[in-house]
This record gives sequence, C-alpha cells and structure tokens, in this order.
Amino acid sequence: VELGHPDEPALDLLADYLSASRSSVLDRVLELEEELVTSVSIAHHVQERAGMLLLNLRPHAGVELGRIEARVEELLAGVARDGVDAARLAHHLRRREGELFRSLETVAARTSRIGHDNLFQRDPAALERELERRRAVRAEDVGAVLARHVLQRPRVVL
Repeated sequence: VELGHPDEPALDLLADYLSASRSSVLDRVLELEEELVTSVSIAHHVQERAGMLLLNLRPHAGVELGRIEARVEELLAGVARDGVDAARLAHHLRRREGELFRSLETVAARTSRIGHDNLFQRDPAALERELERRRAVRAEDVGAVLARHVLQRPRVVL
C-alpha cells in the first residue's frame, strides 16, 4: 500500500509478526523446525504511490523451491485461520516504537524526519499521527490485512 494508507501500520506489524525473531511463525517453522531455509526476512516497504511486502527466503541445499512456497502458503493460511496472538502483537508494537524512538535520538535525525514528513506527507508533525495509527492496530486488523493484501493475491516468486 502507499504511504499514509490506513492499512500501512497493520502491514508493518504483520511483517514483524511473521518474521521478527526466531519465535515468529515463518522463522520458527521454516528455519528451526523443518530446516527448509537458512534464513527468513520480511519487510513492508511503502512509498508515495505504492508499496510491497517483500519476503526473502534462502533455501537449504537440495530443498525444492516449490516445497518452500507451498509451506509458506500453508503457514500464512494458518495465521489467517487461527488469528493473530494479541500479546505477541503488542510485543512487536513496543519493539517497533522503541526502534523509532532510538532512530530519533540525534538532532540531525529528528530534523531529517520532520523534513521527510513535510515533503511527502505535507505535515511536519506526521510522526504523532503515525504513532496514533500504530497504537490503534489490533490483532483483528493484522489478520484482515493478511487476507486483503497477501492471501490469494498476485505475487512474484523468484
């Protein structure tokens, strides 16, 4: 989704929920339990007019890519079916807020952020709205964006 879209914060948290630590869904199953891949990373990139959810997997030698793709689909469907754990989601929200505040520790970083928000969102105080929007995300919202923007949607698999 594009910068400022109502689903942006929920997609950010979905990416964290799926692969922010070894205990996250994709990392735990694909890397630790089933040893299909050597690494998992996911990121939600937003820009002015569009965005993308990018999932990078590095397969173990000899593992067929189709097998990994099918397993990812199964895991995503499982999250959609079983729902998002609210306590784990709250943990990811706190971690993401901490990262944001640490990124603004210097005057130069804060100045750069204000300039970026003024240029792209026409609001130098956009950070306050961003925090409000992030804090308003619920587990149901993350499940909804998974269904709306990820499951059964066109994608590129390389």
